[in-house]
Amino acid sequence: MDERLYKTIQSIYYSENTIEKVKIFNGAFNHLDNIKVFLFDEKRSNISEEFKNMEVNGYQIFGPTDYTKMWVLDSKHANEHDRVLKISKTLNFDLNILTYLNKYINNLNLNINIPEFVEYLECIKKHKFNYNMSTALMERSSTSLDEDAQKIWGEIIESFLQFADNDFNVSQPVKIRLPENEYKRAQEIFDSLFKLKQQSIIQYQALCCFLLKAFLIKQDKSIKNKTESLLQYSLDNLNVYLELETYLMSLYFESNKAIKKTFEKIEGYSKNTVERILNTAWDIAHVRFMESALEIDNKNKDEIYLSYFSSRDNAFTELERVNPIKMFVVYDHGSFSIREKGITDICTNEVLLDKIQKEAQKRKENISRVNFAEEKQKLETQINRNQDQKFQ
Repeated sequence: MDERLYKTIQSIYYSENTIEKVKIFNGAFNHLDNIKVFLFDEKRSNISEEFKNMEVNGYQIFGPTDYTKMWVLDSKHANEHDRVLKISKTLNFDLNILTYLNKYINNLNLNINIPEFVEYLECIKKHKFNYNMSTALMERSSTSLDEDAQKIWGEIIESFLQFADNDFNVSQPVKIRLPENEYKRAQEIFDSLFKLKQQSIIQYQALCCFLLKAFLIKQDKSIKNKTESLLQYSLDNLNVYLELETYLMSLYFESNKAIKKTFEKIEGYSKNTVERILNTAWDIAHVRFMESALEIDNKNKDEIYLSYFSSRDNAFTELERVNPIKMFVVYDHGSFSIREKGITDICTNEVLLDKIQKEAQKRKENISRVNFAEEKQKLETQINRNQDQKFQ
């Protein structure tokens, strides 16, 4: 990130009101730049309640922040005073909801309250979301797919595409043959499962290593400052800096009640410790995926696209509430977010804080040499060994 952008973002973030923020942004950037700044804590926002987070019969529909407090600064529209934002909403489903949907459409045994599920489906249809299953595909691609699983996933994809059709009748679903172009799309989605599996999902692999190491640190009573120990490991061994996740782990080390649901299954050793840790990693990964979607969907676009996630898992609600995004910046070379709490709220070690800033380029150069799969396997082996000793 160049110095001008960094200084401007800092000035905007610490400004007292929306008018001042707009003035600073317009003074720094013009239509030749390609920068969007999403402000998510603005009292002067006129975004309607239509974009708020919702809950329907226990089914959560939420973004990584409160969109009703949004204000968008866009260099392509700097100094325009009467711009009308065109906003679309994209809803990502978790694996469980996609499974429920498939069983509901195919009239299979569904061990949930059907009328409540139908009311939830009707609600999201009414609010005119676009629908996405990419995060669920990424999660599913991390596990093996035998012949039966492949067949089920083919059915899930078909059911998803039927539901996404504007003419789909939620209260009276009828299994129909998809048009030829939709079958082609279904095949493309199915093929992406295997492409994702073949690719190394670096972000997820790094997160797995991070959480596996955090678990080991939490169990080690000899480590006094667990947050600093984990941050040191992340910077020096993984060559990544994960501010959001480091903050979450600081709460985990304290057994903080604000994230009780998220981490309750990995407070100590169980008979399937690694599996529970990796499941928790996926919960946190979904928060990151929503940020990635905000960048991908909004880069070089005039329309604004807001990402939502839907699940019945209360852990996701905790993760959304515990440290919301206050500012999100999309620019030519990437994106970054500023959340309510940052690294200086949990770390006072000046050496580590300096490493974050001064060694950023070094980490960028070194990360390609990190074998995350090998590191993940090493940590899993250590946890399994400790688990076996505990339960012998």
